[in-house]
Amino acid sequence: NDTIEGAPHLRAEHLAVWSTAGTGVNLLGGAFDLRHVTVHGSTTGIAKTGTWAGSVVDSCVWSSGTSYFGLSAAEVRYSDGFVGGVGNINVDPLFVNAAAGDLHLQAGSPCVGAGDPFSELDSDCSSSDIGAYPLLGATAPFTYCAGKANSAGCVPYMTFSGFASESSSEPFLVRA
Repeated sequence: NDTIEGAPHLRAEHLAVWSTAGTGVNLLGGAFDLRHVTVHGSTTGIAKTGTWAGSVVDSCVWSSGTSYFGLSAAEVRYSDGFVGGVGNINVDPLFVNAAAGDLHLQAGSPCVGAGDPFSELDSDCSSSDIGAYPLLGATAPFTYCAGKANSAGCVPYMTFSGFASESSSEPFLVRA
């Protein structure tokens, strides 16, 4: 049970709460935004029980008795588990293994790329995902142009191996 209070212009982000017997996130007071939060398996996911002012954006509450308590459609945007409002969806987020606490998104999750279009890009430069854990490197790189034959009749090309990811320990190699 996390209780968060803040001051103006603050935000709490990338929080994950799994399998709590009470409220996952309890918003009591202050003024701040809650972004990229995932709550799974709580009696209540995210509850506004005080004078808190702010917005819940790019967040996911799933398999909780009550997903969002005391929050209006104007306070919840581009989130999963909330019915109504701007950009909200209410579909299974397809976690990797929620029963074991792995709340990462699987490839093909409806939460991938479904975040607020004005949110910061994920670290792999893709559109913002809904939830605490973005799915990084889920798509193949784009091909921007094709090589043309040079004066020697050869077509220059570049290859790559791996996926560019800030969090990966594997190298991303580009060869020309």
